[in-house]
Amino acid sequence: MPDITMCQDEFCTDKKHCYRYTATPYKNHQSWSSSFQNKEKKPREKCNHFMKNTNKAKPEVLQRVGLSMQVCVPNDWNYQHVIDFAEQKIPCDTKKGWTIKKQDEKETSQKCLLNNGFIHINLKS
Repeated sequence: MPDITMCQDEFCTDKKHCYRYTATPYKNHQSWSSSFQNKEKKPREKCNHFMKNTNKAKPEVLQRVGLSMQVCVPNDWNYQHVIDFAEQKIPCDTKKGWTIKKQDEKETSQKCLLNNGFIHINLKS
């Protein structure tokens, strides 16, 4: 979950380059601000809340084999956010849904070598 207040201003000219607009929101607990909204509904030259995107990487499903899946997600996501993302991308269709695969009773993750600040997590159904 991005630890920021996000923006939904459709009229912002910098929205494609602003982290407040492009970050992946946490499904159930994301904060949003209506004060960021462009009340005039026309392009503006400058936004005081602009946050430049620093990482172009986006969460993604790396592979799905049978009842297993591997995802690449930001390392600041909690496990519930990872599970919500997996369900959104590829619904599990089982009663339990996706769960984090454990090794020796512990959740495990591997650092992503391509995307700084991302990790790989294995899930199972």
